Amino acid sequence: MVPAISGGEGLFSYLQHVLVQSPSARRFRLSTQVKYCLRCWQDLARSLATRPTSLRELVPLPPAYVGLCDASKHGMGGVWLPTRYATNPARPLVWRSPFPLAVQDTLISQTNPQGTVTNSDLELAGVVTHFDILASHVPMQHQGSLLGCDNIPAVAWSTKGSVSMAHTPAILLHLKAHLQRHHHTRTTVLHVPGPENVMADFCSRSFDLSNTQFYTAFSSLFPSQRSWQMLQPRAELISSLTSVLSPGTRPWAFAPPPPSETATFGNTGVNFVCPSTSTNTYPTLPTPFQSSNSTLVDTALAPLLPANMKFALAQWSKPFVPLGRRLPVWGPKTPDSTLSARSIFASNANSRLTKSKTPLPHESSPSLSPLFNMPPPCAIARVLPNWKPLPTCWS
Repeated sequence: MVPAISGGEGLFSYLQHVLVQSPSARRFRLSTQVKYCLRCWQDLARSLATRPTSLRELVPLPPAYVGLCDASKHGMGGVWLPTRYATNPARPLVWRSPFPLAVQDTLISQTNPQGTVTNSDLELAGVVTHFDILASHVPMQHQGSLLGCDNIPAVAWSTKGSVSMAHTPAILLHLKAHLQRHHHTRTTVLHVPGPENVMADFCSRSFDLSNTQFYTAFSSLFPSQRSWQMLQPRAELISSLTSVLSPGTRPWAFAPPPPSETATFGNTGVNFVCPSTSTNTYPTLPTPFQSSNSTLVDTALAPLLPANMKFALAQWSKPFVPLGRRLPVWGPKTPDSTLSARSIFASNANSRLTKSKTPLPHESSPSLSPLFNMPPPCAIARVLPNWKPLPTCWS
């Protein structure tokens, strides 16, 4: 049921936290966080009539954009590259944003063991910001995206959509689900090795350069066929993330984006819609590929993508074809069913034989016949005692 309710996957963290804390309890105390999640569920249930879930939000879509993001103590950044599946593709996007000193001081480290924010929390904040950068500047409604991150916990949290803790990751996942619901899209988060995440690493570790110096250095290190477009995260989102990463944050501390436009529905029925005689077919994917060597992204930037991201993109370049016709046998093949099928095939072949003095295949050789592909009668009789060969007429 949850996939059919867009935004619901981010509301399980606090509920799971209560069950983990008291696994054998028959009654649970409704804390402020649990009440907040229940109210959110009520709002989602009431909005199903005005904000229905499209089928394109339930099935995997070809990635219109692929991106890489990274976060460090000093800040976060990343890149987005359009693919051939993008509708009106934009220029390659690059962004970076420093963390406030108040957030940097709360990072847990050897010199600050009393901190409240982990490096994985910052990485997850980078994933949320990276997605918002794309969805805020490019129309992403009913389009897919592929996002690469080199932090394993952040990738696992984003894939599951919830955690069993009532801390920073739970709030960030709730915000990510809210943003996906608002923009009518979904993104797939993929783990990439750290040494291969070179473009995003440069974005998150170059805050000693000004914006002009950074853009010049980045463009020279990673040249593209189309010039890079440098963006900045929304001020509202940065304020929300700062509140989430600060100690003592409550789940309603962030400011969600404005509500999506309410869908309007007209009257339905045969009096308003003319019946159609044609059969609707699913539209084919745009831009057929001429060869398997063609790339989905900028040819100058394709070598910089991690190997597993190239593999994920290559899956979409293969055409979708129906499976070949299979044998009319259900379930695994057993010796009895195999022999029965072969005996039926042999009986049909025997009935088509003309009168000839040529001996049967099993009379000339005890091995399997290449024509009939069946064992000799003695072998069949040992397995099927009641089996008898069909009578044939020979001159």
